[in-house]
Amino acid sequence: MDQEQFTSPRRPVGAWGLPCLEEDDDMARQAPIPVCPHCGTPLQAFTLPDNTGWQEAVQWACFNDDCPYYRDGWEWMWSHYRVRSSYRYRLVNREKNIAQPLAVWSPSALRDRIVAAAGTGNGDPGGT
Repeated sequence: MDQEQFTSPRRPVGAWGLPCLEEDDDMARQAPIPVCPHCGTPLQAFTLPDNTGWQEAVQWACFNDDCPYYRDGWEWMWSHYRVRSSYRYRLVNREKNIAQPLAVWSPSALRDRIVAAAGTGNGDPGGT
């Protein structure tokens, strides 16, 4: 296999060196932004750390701290496993609508991996 097959397309870089979405980006145009089935909040694209084994460069997750799936997950994980963690709703494959929990160890976990929307450059697609 050719080494070029393993390189991702070059994207503009935002604040923490993470790629930004552009308005004309294929990923942004493919479909409406998916929403969390638990709270109705639009999901946010985020990049994965290197060497995770996932084929997708970007996944989508609900980063709403008021989402009942995330909020209730803290108690559920403690009562079942005695660990202080929770999970967020995530689409691992947007095109096939494949969802899995995204384990998080703190409210800020993985927020630094959120892909910035065009023009914000701060990792917050909402521009705040």
